[in-house]
Amino acid sequence: MDILEMKSLNEHLKRVLSLSFNIPLEEISEDKTLNEIGIKKSDLILINHILEQEFDIRISTIEQFEQIQNSRRISDLIEFIEKNQY
Repeated sequence: MDILEMKSLNEHLKRVLSLSFNIPLEEISEDKTLNEIGIKKSDLILINHILEQEFDIRISTIEQFEQIQNSRRISDLIEFIEKNQY
């Protein structure tokens, strides 16, 4: 994945999280924790759905599900998308 694709992925994830969780876009950055931007552990089920729908990812293994559940930062989600996107 080249730098432009990574930036596009990052921006798309930020927009989707902003719209889905009603978080101001400027509050979302890679270095922030999910908790810092208002996403709680219970919201991670919705994030599973968002990743599948928005990023063409199929979350079909326990390991993938656990990786999302253990995500702490936006950068963790970006890394997950990069590794699992079709």
